[in-house]
Amino acid sequence: METTRALTMRKTFIAAATAAAMLFTTGAAAQSVDAAFPTSLVDALQEMGYRAKLETDSAGDPKIRSTADGSNYIIYFYGCQDNINCTGVNFSVGFDLAAGSTFEKMNEWNRTKLVGTAFLDNEGDPRLNYFVVLRNGISRNTFERVVARWEFALNEYKAHVGF
Repeated sequence: METTRALTMRKTFIAAATAAAMLFTTGAAAQSVDAAFPTSLVDALQEMGYRAKLETDSAGDPKIRSTADGSNYIIYFYGCQDNINCTGVNFSVGFDLAAGSTFEKMNEWNRTKLVGTAFLDNEGDPRLNYFVVLRNGISRNTFERVVARWEFALNEYKAHVGF
C-alpha cells in the first residue's frame, strides 16, 4: 500500500506531466499552419516579412493577397465547406505580357520544373499555380519551406516567360 508521501509525489508527477503535455500541444498547435484557419497563413507570412492581406473571393472563400520579389500573387483556398474548414491552398500569379506567351513555353516549364504548374490565361498571358494540401496543418518550418520554394519558382518563372 502506498504511503501518503508516495501518493502525493505520484499525483504531483502526474499533474506536472499533464501540464507539460498541454504546454507542448498548445505550442505545437500555435506553430501550425492550416488551411482551415486562414489567419494562421496570414500570421506566418507576416512573421516571415511578407505582406499578407486576408480577403474573400467571389464564392465567399478566403483568399490572401501577398507579394514576393515585387510580384503580387494570391493564395486561394480550396476544399472549403460553406466558406470555412478549407483543406488546401493554391498560390497563383499571372503576368500581363504585351505579346503573351506560348504553349511551348508553358509545356517546357511543366516538363522541367517541379514546383508550379504553368498555363496561359484566356488572353494568352502566362500564369503559374502551386497547390499545397494543408489539411490538418503543417509545421511553421515546413510552411516556410513551401513559401521559399514558391518564391524561388516565381522568380524562375518570371525569367522563363520574359517578365
